[in-house]
Amino acid sequence: MMPYLSLHREAAAKALRQLFRQPMGTLLILLMLAIAMTLPLAYIWACKAANRFWVNSMKRPPLPCIWN
Repeated sequence: MMPYLSLHREAAAKALRQLFRQPMGTLLILLMLAIAMTLPLAYIWACKAANRFWVNSMKRPPLPCIWN
């Protein structure tokens, strides 16, 4: 069990050193991950808003959407 923990400790220390050595690269990667994780949520919100618009304003059937 100790070699397992020591390998994880070494990997964590290496990751922290790299994070502090390249802060701009780390921030750009975090920004990319945040955008990638937000896109599906924005799609869901856009589908629901479009459905509300079409159903309430035009009295038409709802648009087909993956998540309703």
